[in-house]
Amino acid sequence: MLVKQDLDFIRGLSDRVLLIRKGVLTEELDPAALASADFVDEFAGLGG
Repeated sequence: MLVKQDLDFIRGLSDRVLLIRKGVLTEELDPAALASADFVDEFAGLGG
């Protein structure tokens, strides 16, 4: 397990990405999804 908020680093290193929010697994993503502007906005708390 790696806990990191550097999305470029994670995308280059990972085969899959698991999102955990408040201790609950909420999503499993392909690392390529981390490059999506919509995902980055949501991750940063800027999206709806």
